[in-house]
Amino acid sequence: MILDFIILYFYNIFYNIFIFTYNNIFYICIIIFYMHIYNRDSLNNTKSLLEVGIVKWTEYEDQFSEATEWLTQTEQLVQTFNKLQDSLEEKKNVLEQFQIHLQTLFDWQKELDRLNMKAQMLLETCADTRISNAITQLTTKYNALLSLAKEIMRRLELHYQVITIYYL
Repeated sequence: MILDFIILYFYNIFYNIFIFTYNNIFYICIIIFYMHIYNRDSLNNTKSLLEVGIVKWTEYEDQFSEATEWLTQTEQLVQTFNKLQDSLEEKKNVLEQFQIHLQTLFDWQKELDRLNMKAQMLLETCADTRISNAITQLTTKYNALLSLAKEIMRRLELHYQVITIYYL
C-alpha cells in the first residue's frame, strides 16, 4: 500500500515535469522505469502506448509547423494583391491570378481539418492546453486570412467591372 502511494506520488511528479517540458525521452524513461518496478507484465503495453503517443506528437508538430509556415507565406502573397493596377489588362490578369490563389486558400481548409483531427487524437492521450490553444490560434489566423482574401477579391472584381464599364 505504501509502495503504491510512493510510486503514484513520483508518477505525478514526473508527469507534471513532462507537461512543462518537451523532453519526451525523459518522460518515456521515467514511465518505463516506473512500470518496470511496479508491474513488469504491463511494461510492453505501456512502452507501445508511449511510442504511439510520441509518433502522434511528432506528426502533429510537423504538420503544425508546415501549416504555420504555409499560412505565413500565403498571407504575404495575398497582401501583394492588395494594390491597384493601372490598365484593364493588368486588372484582368491580377483578378485571374488571385482567383486561383483564393481557390487554393479555400481548398486548404481540408489540411486545417486534418491537423485539427491530429490534435484531437493527441489530446486523447495527452491533455495539454497548448495543443488546443495552438489549433485555435491557427484557425483564427486562417479565418482572418480568408476574410482578407475575400475582401481583396471583391475589391479586385469591383475595380475590374468599373473599368470594363468605362471602356464600353
